[in-house]
Parts: sequence; structure tokens; C-alpha cells
Amino acid sequence: MLPDPFSPTPETGGQQPGSSGAPYSQRPVYPGADYYQELARQREQQPQPVIPHDILPQSPYQPSKYDAYASPTPIQVPIRTHNRWTRFLVSWGGGQRLAISLGTMALSVVVYYYFWQSWFLALGITVLILIHEMGHALTLRFKKLPATFPIFIPGIGAFVTLPNRPMSMRDHIDVSLAGPFAGGLGSLACLLVAFVAPDPFLWRVLAMLGFFLNLLNLLPVLPLDGGHVAVLLSRWLVYAGFGLLILGFYYTHSFFIIYLAIFGLPMTLQSLRAAQYGMRPTDQFNAWAMYLVLCLGLFAGLFFTQMIPLLIQMYG
Repeated sequence: MLPDPFSPTPETGGQQPGSSGAPYSQRPVYPGADYYQELARQREQQPQPVIPHDILPQSPYQPSKYDAYASPTPIQVPIRTHNRWTRFLVSWGGGQRLAISLGTMALSVVVYYYFWQSWFLALGITVLILIHEMGHALTLRFKKLPATFPIFIPGIGAFVTLPNRPMSMRDHIDVSLAGPFAGGLGSLACLLVAFVAPDPFLWRVLAMLGFFLNLLNLLPVLPLDGGHVAVLLSRWLVYAGFGLLILGFYYTHSFFIIYLAIFGLPMTLQSLRAAQYGMRPTDQFNAWAMYLVLCLGLFAGLFFTQMIPLLIQMYG
């Protein structure tokens, strides 16, 4: 046994150090070097515990049941640095977003082929929708806002995710109108190709569909691009959109108009109640000018595309 380092000694007058009867001048006796040497010798003489085999780690990945003996070598995982492709992929939503975008795009091609029985028209209209959505995305990028790969809704269209951050009313209008503008340019390119292509009929039909869909997208009802513009410009433009919906359903009985009525009207009314009309007069004038000029341009392209066969017949 080790001696008690605080046992009474002749120096302390036979009293325990720190007791109430010890004078202030007396100090306790602290353990010296011989005490620690004896403590180390006794620890070396103690028998080591025998660990059963079944609780030892069977592999470097299996920890022991006793934390005192569990010391597996940590696995070193190399860190891969980003290259240009991975940085681009992450900035546009990641690989999973790209896979969803490509998958829904391929599904849209199949659905449009079922509608028109033409792989050319199915692929062409999907590419025009992609050009439309990339107009939104590239405008967001131009304004230093995040953008993602578009996700297609077969038979209806596609969408890009707007940034979850404050955006001015003018920027919102610019981003909304950039899609129909880019889609109109894509339709115009198809129309120009129709003049030099050996078989101009399919190119002309593709241009006509492109002009029509982008013009329809400017209808002032949410969730269309025209609805995003209308709720920021004027309530009367939204009311005109409601009238156009009723008129279009009266003449066509289209499922698409029913879809807009079910999903778009509640969104439009809710946005009208939350809209704040605080645009500067210059921005409001420019927004009205861009919206009306784009509508007239798409309508002119649609009209001219339908008039081409008559012009060819008249003037050879």
C-alpha cells in the first residue's frame, strides 16, 4: 500500500493538514517524487485484462465493443476539386436536375409524336420550347440571378425555377418577356429555313406552331408569362385576359383553357391582391411597349406564315 501523502508528520505537529486545529503557519505535506514512482511501479505489476476474441474488431471497418480498445485506422477519402463542367453543373441545379430535364424532354417528344404522328414536329416543337425556357434562364443569368435547367411538362410546356430572392418589378417583367421573345426568334428561324429547305411544309408548320404557342403564352393569365406581366402592369389587362379565356373556350372548348381556368384564375386573383403598383413611369412605359410590340410581332409572324401558301400560289 502507498502511504497517505497527507498523513500526520512530525512537521505538522501530529495533526491532519488543513484541520481547524492547525496553526496558519503550518502547511500540508504534498506527495513527492517517491510517491509517484511507487504508484507507477504498482500499475506495472497489475495484470492486464484478457479481451475475448468475439469482441475484437474483425475488420478495419468494424469497431470494437470496448471503446477503450476501438482504434481503427480512419479511412482517408480523397477530395476531388471542381472542374469547369462540375462548376457549370452545380450552378445550374446539379446532375439530378439535369437528368430530370433530359428525361422530361424525351418524354415530351414521345407525347408530341402521339399528337402529330411526326418525329420532326415532335422534336422541333420540343426544341422551340427549350429555346423559350432558355430565354428566361439566360435573362436571369444576365441579371446576376440563379437559374436552373428547365423541367418539361409533356403536352403543356416547361418551366424554370425563379430565384428565391427579391427581384424588382422591372426585372420580373424582363424575365417574363424574354421567353416569348426567344421563342419568337426560334420560330422566325424555322420560317427562314422553310424558304430554302427541299421540303418547306414541315418547317412552315413548325414555325406556325412556334408563333402560336409563344403568342398564346402572352395571354394575361397566370401561370403564363403574360400573366406575370399583367399583374404588375394593370388590373384591366388581367380582366381582358379573363374575357379572352371565356371567348376562347366558347369557340374551341379546349382542355388547355380549362386548365388555365382551374389553376390560373385563383393564382391571378391572389397575385392581384398582393401586387403593388409602384413602378416608375419610364419603366412602366417601357414594359407596356415591350409587351405590345412582342404581341404584334408574334401575331405578324403567325399571320405571315399562314399567308405564305397563298402568296406562293398568287405570285409563283
